Amino acid sequence: MLRTFALAAALALTTVATASPAIAQNVTADAKVISAILREQNFWATIEADKQGDPLIQATFEQGTKFRIYFYGCEKNANCTSIQFVAAFTDTKAGAAEMVKWNTEYRFARAYLDSDGDAVLEMDLNLDEGGISKALFVDHLDLWDAILGHYSDLLYPEETKDPAPAKI
Repeated sequence: MLRTFALAAALALTTVATASPAIAQNVTADAKVISAILREQNFWATIEADKQGDPLIQATFEQGTKFRIYFYGCEKNANCTSIQFVAAFTDTKAGAAEMVKWNTEYRFARAYLDSDGDAVLEMDLNLDEGGISKALFVDHLDLWDAILGHYSDLLYPEETKDPAPAKI
């Protein structure tokens, strides 16, 4: 009986030890981890600080589209809980009506014109309570890339090769 209990206890400890690394591999709102993943996925990325001193990542897709990743819910400029992908575009053909149309037809990101008239696209990602798997984070990067492509088609229609892109 004691031998069975010892075997069961050892098995339980092995299971816990095996599960712990999976949790540690989750992506949280850590600028160093996120910038490393961006680089692994062929993005250019640098870490800076925003006006409050919270982390900020300047990033560029392989094809040259620039965007930023802002960090929110930070305590003393660390231990952040969420991030926001942001891209802004100047000299676009789109106005307020196009932004409203975009927001009613597309999910996962919101579009608006800022105070300078620049077209802005934002997508939030909650990474609190242990974060998300790396695979899911990379999936969100792919989603962000696709969303930006569709948004670019809206903003610069004469450059659109596909007049009816699939909606996200």
